[in-house]
Amino acid sequence: MENRYLKNLIADYIANNEGTSFVELESIFEKQGYDYKGQIAFANAEYPNILYWSGWNQEAMDIIIELINEKRIDIEQCLEEVYLIDGKCLKFPQPKNKINNDQEYWIPIIFNTVKGE
Repeated sequence: MENRYLKNLIADYIANNEGTSFVELESIFEKQGYDYKGQIAFANAEYPNILYWSGWNQEAMDIIIELINEKRIDIEQCLEEVYLIDGKCLKFPQPKNKINNDQEYWIPIIFNTVKGE
């Protein structure tokens, strides 16, 4: 399956479903028969021990990164409840006051379409 097709499919889905979670994106991949699973984590650039999601392969993660870099989608922190409702969470604590560099943390995020400026 061509990545451009998947990229456009995901961008269209997010445009029609503001507040899209990684779990919803996994559902899109599965419906398309796309093998997204792997060992790659989507992490904070400044604090690599703060994860937004993990368990994808590089090709799948690149689709999301390209959409962000093209300013077609953006990310926003959300409540853990979004992922609880969607049925899947990362098994890491969320950072509270102080971040320990030796521990991994999870910050749940959602995707939205970038609005015109």
